[in-house]
Amino acid sequence: MNINIGDNIARLRKDKGLTQEALAASVGVSGQAVSKWESGGSPDIELLPVIADFFKVSVDALFGRDKFAYTDIKQEFYNMLKEDKSFTRLTEAAWGINRAILSSNSLYEKTYEGLTLDEFIAKVQKETTEIAPEVWKNRPIHSEIDADDGLVRSRLDTSRRYFLLMPEPEGGWKFDDEKLLGTLTELAEPDFFKALMYVNRNPKDNFTLKYAAEKFGCNETRALELIERLKSYDIIIEENFELDGGKTKIYKPYVNSAILPLLTFVEEMRNVPTFYLGAVHNTTRKWVV
Repeated sequence: MNINIGDNIARLRKDKGLTQEALAASVGVSGQAVSKWESGGSPDIELLPVIADFFKVSVDALFGRDKFAYTDIKQEFYNMLKEDKSFTRLTEAAWGINRAILSSNSLYEKTYEGLTLDEFIAKVQKETTEIAPEVWKNRPIHSEIDADDGLVRSRLDTSRRYFLLMPEPEGGWKFDDEKLLGTLTELAEPDFFKALMYVNRNPKDNFTLKYAAEKFGCNETRALELIERLKSYDIIIEENFELDGGKTKIYKPYVNSAILPLLTFVEEMRNVPTFYLGAVHNTTRKWVV
């Protein structure tokens, strides 16, 4: 039986992605008190139920009398995210998956322990910038695994963080070249791209055809054509309203969530990442079938 309560509190805190100060504020003590517990001390007995309730575990679990390895880890993982759907919590969960997949393939594996993702990235950025600021300052930080059964790719710095997990489908990744070329050709048209970006940057702006022409930088005939094409991507919804005794068409943005990752990955195609915490390429398959 593990009776080092400080170790168990530290484990629970890190599982929730909390700093010592954040835990202290949540249970009504100082950051120094939490640090003392995790260095071998113990909380006052009247605090034990407060700490246990905060972590949603029993007091016995704090003393190591209950197992931390759950019989149904998938259900426990589901319950954890169901209780806290914040992007901070989701990010820490994705970071845990990322770490597990990278495992010993990361140069920084030993420095993960005990740190939230934000704490770890801040540490890496500080250390690398001190070594060569002209090279590493503000450099995006990635990780990647390309294997026979799928692709995992992550950007870990806070400026544009993402986690991509793509298991390979049976038969490989297949695309319609003709449709893709058509879409990419449309995106290359300056006024179409300008219209697309305007709609995505102003998702709450309902507009008329006249207003669209002004914002798209074209005449109304061309603006209507662009609107129709954006409608085909479910990026604009058209509604009719009775105004001044007649019908007026109002266009409402309906942002297609694929646009943000598309722009992100197009940018990374042009500016290839060079700072990887871990990168593994272990595949014999074709990228695209």
